[in-house]
Amino acid sequence: MYKILIVDDEEEIREGIRDIIPWPELSFEFAGEAENGVEGLKMCAMVQPDVVLCDINMPVMNGFELTEEIVRLYPQIKVIVLTGYDYFEYAQHAIKLNVYDYVLKPITPDEMMQLLVKVKQDLDHERLAEETAAQIKEQLEMSIPLLRERYLNLWIIGKLEPEELDARLSSVHAQLSGDLWSVLVLDLEQQHLSRFVPGEELLHFALTNIIKECVHQAGFTGEPFVSPKYQLVLITAIAGDDLPSMKWKFQELSETVRLETERFLNVPIAVGLGFVGSRTEVPHMYASALRALDYRFIMGIDQVLYIEDLERRETYSAAVSDTISLLRDEIVKQLRIASKQDMKQLLDGYFGELQKAGIERELSIVHVIELVSLLSKEYYESSHTRSEAENGDLHPITQILRFSTLDQIKAWLVEWCMKVISRLSENREDASAQIVNEAIQYIEANHANIDLSIQLLCEHLHVSQSYFCYLFKKQTGSTFLEYLTRTRIDKAKVLLRTTNKKNYEVAEEIGFGNVHYFSVVFKKVTGVTSSEYRTQT
Repeated sequence: MYKILIVDDEEEIREGIRDIIPWPELSFEFAGEAENGVEGLKMCAMVQPDVVLCDINMPVMNGFELTEEIVRLYPQIKVIVLTGYDYFEYAQHAIKLNVYDYVLKPITPDEMMQLLVKVKQDLDHERLAEETAAQIKEQLEMSIPLLRERYLNLWIIGKLEPEELDARLSSVHAQLSGDLWSVLVLDLEQQHLSRFVPGEELLHFALTNIIKECVHQAGFTGEPFVSPKYQLVLITAIAGDDLPSMKWKFQELSETVRLETERFLNVPIAVGLGFVGSRTEVPHMYASALRALDYRFIMGIDQVLYIEDLERRETYSAAVSDTISLLRDEIVKQLRIASKQDMKQLLDGYFGELQKAGIERELSIVHVIELVSLLSKEYYESSHTRSEAENGDLHPITQILRFSTLDQIKAWLVEWCMKVISRLSENREDASAQIVNEAIQYIEANHANIDLSIQLLCEHLHVSQSYFCYLFKKQTGSTFLEYLTRTRIDKAKVLLRTTNKKNYEVAEEIGFGNVHYFSVVFKKVTGVTSSEYRTQT
């Protein structure tokens, strides 16, 4: 049951509303009445109503002053303004105060009950939304361990953008900080683990706690988690810039983790330790830790496999290869959405890594052909017509071998990407204009439908509401509701000029279910009432 309070200086109005309306049938409890705004505000504090019906012109404190105080103190209360004066300034002020509804007296019992039904529906929706939000918050708290694992896994494979990394890690309470970083991967042989009674998830939970204790005791920060391959992974960091000394500390930590987990499981374990560096290199560290584990087939398990010991001459080249692959994937991903400047920067970074690697011409060309092949596929799939995609100057694979230097290839590929981005942008603009034109046609054809809404329109267009709102505002300069209202008022003007239909008939014909609301909106848009407009024309 929702509580309702009536504030009106006319006793017969209060009693009439109080006694005529079947409150319980409408899921309302009559919480009381007051004859001015001061008394009404006191009663709001006492009974905490959900809805307040108040008159505008009252002694001591008028309805607008009361509404301002309610909005300030009790923003959850819905205020319905009752007034016997059809002044545009009153309606405009009510809108500014964000009142729930503005109703002209006299109001019939049926109209009042219809209004209360609508209020109840909105209150039900809000209560449901609040309950849903509380449930989502509770579920989110329960999901934090899973989200932490997901974010950490996205990080190590380079799928978490640097600019969003801190926010994501902070949201799941991941405690990581330090000057030098590395990644450990533990190899837990499945044939040994099968004899343990606890389930795999429970076992991983126990091991992550052991690893956390090792990290803490050694003076590191770290987050252990399980990868999609069910490998135990540890991202860890320590304060300090003495690289040779810190590399040794990372090896000591790795050995401690290996010994403690072996002691718990009583089985041999190999630990792959990636190279030591800055936080931005974590995905490369993970890749190098996996490569280090590959050597267990040669060197056996039951030891720490440190990538810099195993690939002293290849560490930098391997890291560069990983960087090139990450840049390649990012360039392909951004082709459809990046600006020309952003794409130019991505390509500068990609070719910069190729040149810094100092690899031979043949291998550089292989890398570029791989990139161009993926870009071509992305462009062909996004082009509207095959003939457009196959235009000679946009057919790239055959172009690469005719260049003699990497700089020439880069200059050509930058130019090619600029053309592709321009054409994709034109395609998007055409598609956007088509969506908006279809929307306008739909509004013109269905403006008289009282149930016409943005949700109904977006379902017809098969687009999301947020995307449609962005396109429609960009193309027309108006929101959907502004455009629909303007269309309806334009139709009303025609009817008022060319017919003798009454206001309620005009309102129904153009999609307004409430003649009073139509009158308020008409005057707000045109500056005159419908009657004044009809006499003027």
